[in-house]
Amino acid sequence: GEWRETPTDGIIADRTGWTIVDKSSENPAYPATNAIDGNEGSFWRSGPSGDESSTPQYLIIDMGKETCVKGFVITPRLDYFKGLIRNYMFLGGNDINKLDTLSRGNWLPYWTEVDFVDSIGSVKCRYIKIVKTDGKAASLAEINVVLAADDDPSTSISSATAVREK
Repeated sequence: GEWRETPTDGIIADRTGWTIVDKSSENPAYPATNAIDGNEGSFWRSGPSGDESSTPQYLIIDMGKETCVKGFVITPRLDYFKGLIRNYMFLGGNDINKLDTLSRGNWLPYWTEVDFVDSIGSVKCRYIKIVKTDGKAASLAEINVVLAADDDPSTSISSATAVREK
């Protein structure tokens, strides 16, 4: 057999222009920008080493433009298990102060698309937020969003099926 890389053009969003606009905290050695740098060997870690705060840990990303998405993929840090995200919420919206829950669960699958089309449909959003809801340190190497058809979201971000976070 022959190994070939899976093409991602048109499937995974181009992260050019993405910025981290808010975070719960970060370890200076592992900044939040590592979560969108394209390098699976670097990672974001919340708080300083040894900090096991019980508050939820999160990242908010501005994708730079409204993007029609249908899911996301998280790559965990590859060197150690500390900070793995299990209990999670993934939120999105066009108003950073009014993000809707697109997906939540108690076992975040890594390297696998978490698709919310079956539950709420694809959505157009500019901001995304990943939250580790059970506190303690959080870490992740990369975050990507999976694209849906640009002009045909199957639901509005303000759909009644999405849950508004207070």
